Order: sequence, then structure tokens, then C-alpha cells
Amino acid sequence: MPLTTLVTGVGGLLGQGIIKALRISKYKQHRIIGCDTSPESVGLYLCDKGYIVPEAQSENYIALIAQICAEERADVLFIGSVPEMLPLAENKEYLREKTGVCVVSPEKEIINLGIDKHKTITFLRNNGLPCPESILCVDEKAIEELVRKVGFPLIIKPRYGRGSRDMHFIKDYEELNFYIKRVEEPVIQEYIGSDSGEYTCGVFSTGDQIFVISLKRELKQGITGKAVICPDERIETLCEKVARRLQLRGSINVQLRDGRQGLMVLEINPRYSTSTPIRAHFGFNDVEWAIDTFLFGEKINYQSATKGLAIRFWEEFYINNDNKEPEIVDLVRLH
Repeated sequence: MPLTTLVTGVGGLLGQGIIKALRISKYKQHRIIGCDTSPESVGLYLCDKGYIVPEAQSENYIALIAQICAEERADVLFIGSVPEMLPLAENKEYLREKTGVCVVSPEKEIINLGIDKHKTITFLRNNGLPCPESILCVDEKAIEELVRKVGFPLIIKPRYGRGSRDMHFIKDYEELNFYIKRVEEPVIQEYIGSDSGEYTCGVFSTGDQIFVISLKRELKQGITGKAVICPDERIETLCEKVARRLQLRGSINVQLRDGRQGLMVLEINPRYSTSTPIRAHFGFNDVEWAIDTFLFGEKINYQSATKGLAIRFWEEFYINNDNKEPEIVDLVRLH
């Protein structure tokens, strides 16, 4: 029987990456519904039908998502933007009871931990998992103690930041004092290794099975611009430990760096990542696996990829009157 999948946040790279992974999965012929806050979202045109919805913080957001799921008879819902993660995770049982849709999401406790970089480090430290020295920027004494302990360079970033946005490399006190005033709720961290030793790792857990893919990456404009498959037993073991400590069911993205003291976990992103379509291309399709696992209760069979290279580039999308366009429903105007 044909499936209907709803993907939210299709205006951004996360949502579009989920669509790409679906289009190369065994469910590629099935129906995809997309929603986004912008009528100019390219992702709406990549779907079979689109909806324009309000911001996730709007009081009628969940009701409208439920309406879409009910009207379209959606079987599964994937979350494609960070602001929608908590509202949908908190309401996934309500949406299932109301419409029958399966919301693919880690538990809200994992989301709260992942979006708060200070909580992430505290969790890692409390569970004996290697991580950088890190402090909340609270007073000069704490900063001086961190500098005395690890020295420069340091990294400063927002406690609730997304990706590499507003993250800065700090060489001395002058730069530190400059950025402390400009970064919202700054977290200051020990700088680990070098840019050439950074890994982005997809981790998927059924609760029983755990799968990991490791990509050595280079950033371009804050996202993965180049990725090379890099099988490493140390990385896989560490990511598996993170998943077990979290009691994970679903997908996360773990950022690691290799330095003088070995591998360290920098961040846990409780969501699909911008590398989702890359790893799907190499056989690690955790979008497909989520449907297999959480909708059908199937076991996953995965043969690890041992080599592969992906390089990103800009691509244009053209909308022509001669082409058949999907139906796009503006729920914001209708309500």
C-alpha cells in the first residue's frame, strides 16, 4: 500500500536533505507532502504537494500539522527544521492518537540536551565520555582558570546556537573580550586538534541495533562542503557509547575531533543533519530505516561503506509555467 510522508521545514537544507534521502530510498515512488513557512521555499516544489504553515511557536501550529496529517492521511512525519523539533516531539503522542501519524523524533529530553551546548558537555562529562574543557562565560575568574588550564586558542559559541553559526576561533584575550560582548550566552571551549581532524557522524538506533557512519569533513559557509567516508573503529565505538548513554531511538548527528588527547565529542545534534543525503547515497539511509523500524518494525541490514567522496556545489532551481507544479495550500492565509 502506498505511503504518505510529511516533511516539515522543506525550505532549509535539513528538510530538503530528508526529501533527497526519501527519493533514493525504497520508498521513492511513494507520496511526499512538504510544509514550510515560506511560499518561496524550493522544497515545496520537490514534493508532490505542499503546505505553507505558520512558525512552530504559533499557537495554532500543532493544530494545523494535525489537520495536514489527517487530510493527507500521512503515515510518517519527519522534522526538517530546528525550531520545530521540540513542539513536534512534545506532541508526537497527541498527533499519533489524533491522526495515526508516526512522528520520527528522538525524545524531548535528548532534544533539550542537544540544543543546549552547556548541557551537552555536562552530559558527556557525567557519563565519562571524552569532551573539551568548557565553561559558561560567567565571570573573569572562570575564564582565567580555563586559559591557565588549556591556553589559547579557544572556541566561543552561543549556548543555544545552530551548527557553526556565530562560532569564533579565539587567539588571545583581545579577541575573547571582543566576542564575549557579541555572542549571545557564550560558551567558551578548549580548541581541539585541527580543522582537518573533524568528523561528522550519523548515528541511528532502533533501540537494539546501532549503526554509525563516519565522514571526515571540510566546512564551507558553516555546513559540510566536502565529506570523505572514514571508517574508524574508535569513532564507531565512541558514537555507540553516546547512543547507549542517551537510550537513543532514532537519528542523531555527533561531531568529533581528533586531537593530542584522542577523540573528543564536540556536539550532539538531536536531528537529521545537512549530511543526510550524502550518507544516504553511500547506503546509510536512516530516513528509510526510520520507516522500516518505527512504522513496520523491520530489522535493518546494513553493509558499511568503506570509501567514498562527496563535494557540494550550488545549484539553481527554475519554476516554469510550462512545467506541472505541485499543489501548494497556504494555511496561513486560510486561517
